[in-house]
Amino acid sequence: MNERSPSSDAADAVDANASAGAEGAPSVETDRTRQFRVTYIAVVLFVFLYLFTVQVFETYLQLYFDEIVHEAVDVQASPQHPGLEIRLNLIQTIGLDRWVDFWEVDVDVRVLAADQSTWLYVAGRAQVPYDPERDPVLRSARHRELLPALEEVDVNVDHNTMLSNTILIVYATILFSTLFFYNRRIVLREEALLDDARASRDRAATRAHEIESEIATVRAQLREVEPAKQEDREEISRLQREQNELQERLDALAVREQALRAEADRAAILEEDGRALEELLEEASEDLGTKNAEIEELEKNLKKVSKIAGVSGGKSKESDLLGRRMKVLYPRLDIDARAIDDIVALGDEGTKLRAEECLKRLDEEADNRGVRRKVGGLANYLSIYELGFAGKRRIYYAKVDKGRVRVLVVGAKNTQQNDLDYISRLPKSEFVEGLPRTSAGPKR
Repeated sequence: MNERSPSSDAADAVDANASAGAEGAPSVETDRTRQFRVTYIAVVLFVFLYLFTVQVFETYLQLYFDEIVHEAVDVQASPQHPGLEIRLNLIQTIGLDRWVDFWEVDVDVRVLAADQSTWLYVAGRAQVPYDPERDPVLRSARHRELLPALEEVDVNVDHNTMLSNTILIVYATILFSTLFFYNRRIVLREEALLDDARASRDRAATRAHEIESEIATVRAQLREVEPAKQEDREEISRLQREQNELQERLDALAVREQALRAEADRAAILEEDGRALEELLEEASEDLGTKNAEIEELEKNLKKVSKIAGVSGGKSKESDLLGRRMKVLYPRLDIDARAIDDIVALGDEGTKLRAEECLKRLDEEADNRGVRRKVGGLANYLSIYELGFAGKRRIYYAKVDKGRVRVLVVGAKNTQQNDLDYISRLPKSEFVEGLPRTSAGPKR
């Protein structure tokens, strides 16, 4: 009868271990949800911090370059045109500044004269009109009327520049390091839980073996001595029931151990994924500079090939056909060969039809044309207008004698500077009456 007490203690101990394992299951599920939530929040915070930091840099650099440009455009009247002095000051200040030279910050400066109609500096170039006056005093007086100049500064921190890429790499390093240490902590905690489960299982198994030894001892005693009392039989039955219950609890603990092993394996996989992500980040950082250099080299080669090759034979034939057709359809328009080639180069038929629709409107509406605005920053004898179509596309034209219209260039917003440079190089005689016309004009 004295064997009952240790058997009861063993049963209580195994029961407590099984209860602890059952209570640990919801905790594992909670840890999984928390781990996913932390990773999600970390990624969202990474994106938000990157965009916010770029915006902060733009705001700071806007104030920084506003002050520099304001000092650069503060020039005194002299025989030299103020636009040239302002351009020289901007080259010495902004052009050599490390924010522009090294960190690749985009700074766009436009300088307007005091009369608020004359541009002194636009798109990196000084706007210097022709001045026949040779007297330095009179020239200084004219230049004094243009001062003080008014500046407009736009500062942009574009993506895929040295500054934005540096910010991105710093925050990405912090993100992956944080996730690595967080996953490492989870692995250590789950390993501790696994060790506790193993110790609990070992204690339960040891106690079960002790009970089996006690049962074997009792059975041996029963075989030697015929049980004379019903209490001995009940004790045997009770011990057998305890053995079955302990076996069931041992099976439950084994299932719990397998679950913890699976969690430990998953944590190890997450740790390996973190290391792989760090290696990918290092490779991406190394490839970033190489890719940028390759892109710049390809763009240079493309420009060289475009300049050398010119327009192919197929495009020349298409340009001739299009020029003859438009000459018949739009008799009030003089369309330059450059404009015909630009329309052919559009490629997309829908865009070509929109360009031709604008040309038709120019031909039909005579002097009542839908002008977007007059193009500024050109010589005084150039009265050039631009008409928009298809989003950012532009048609540049000029009014000529007898109510006719000369179409010069068909371009886009990103080619505006090149188009205006081309128009500025056209002979003055083609736009000013009374001057002899050139024998070989630009028209087809």
